[in-house]
Amino acid sequence: MCTGRLILPNESVSMAETMGLFLGGSTIDCIYLVDQPPGRNEKITADRQLTCTGGPSSNAAITFSVLGGKATLVSCLGLHPLSSIARNELKTYGVDHIDLCPKYLSVPTVSSILVSKSNGDRSVVSINAKEIHNQNLSFRAFSLMDYKTALFDGQYIEIATKTARGCRNAGIHTILDGGSWKPGTEDLIHHIDTAICSSKFKPPKTTTPDEALEWLHDHDILRAAITRGEKSILVAENGNRFEIFPPQLNPARDTLAAGDIFHGAYAYYQSKDPAERFGDHLNNAAKIAAKSCAHFGPRKWVKDLKANMGRSY
Repeated sequence: MCTGRLILPNESVSMAETMGLFLGGSTIDCIYLVDQPPGRNEKITADRQLTCTGGPSSNAAITFSVLGGKATLVSCLGLHPLSSIARNELKTYGVDHIDLCPKYLSVPTVSSILVSKSNGDRSVVSINAKEIHNQNLSFRAFSLMDYKTALFDGQYIEIATKTARGCRNAGIHTILDGGSWKPGTEDLIHHIDTAICSSKFKPPKTTTPDEALEWLHDHDILRAAITRGEKSILVAENGNRFEIFPPQLNPARDTLAAGDIFHGAYAYYQSKDPAERFGDHLNNAAKIAAKSCAHFGPRKWVKDLKANMGRSY
């Protein structure tokens, strides 16, 4: 039985520091660089391999921290030895972690990912985290003081909805990372300010990105965007529609986590300068996501960025 409590630090943080809350999934990613995915009954040898923390909110939180914010991640990791991989990496990048299931003993969610050398496309094999979701997750009230933005990826939907409601009441900007439609999203959406979704996000009775944007507008989301990989980002703001064209890489070396990195970068830029235009935040986020696609693995871009800034990890 999972009996985690959601407790955030009580220490007061300088208001000059941009603080973000990220609630959602954490995984352990085993990533392999290959010429091409194996065929049926075929065994192949990878050129390179990496093991790191993954999951939409985890990658977004690390990005937020790398860019200069102070991130807190709320997710399930538990006590299994494999969880230390994620815990240690989060600590390395300055991300505080709140474990929703600190006594969970089973193996955390592990993803096996094949990245194609030719174009950066990836194939992912993982389990659905319902086993953890179905545990008796519980949390107690915590202080939202000093947080400027909060991102939710749709995992732990009941906790996410309660937390998003509290954020909204506290005047904290709330963001939906809509990778796909999940049961319960219709409740969470009532407490969201901005929705940034993938083309796989399909609310009920919608089949296209345009219909998804219309659905979000009908549910009082006045700022929304649909990302479509290397294609243009479809944007809706206060009833107006426009497109943003992300930087092109020919070829991309690795598209893994690019969407997560986009969300984390958007959260950072929005919280740092809320008055700036929505489109400008999206454009800046797209540039960071494009940097990540130029390297194998979800963190190499960080080292290059920090090297230019005189910092290292």
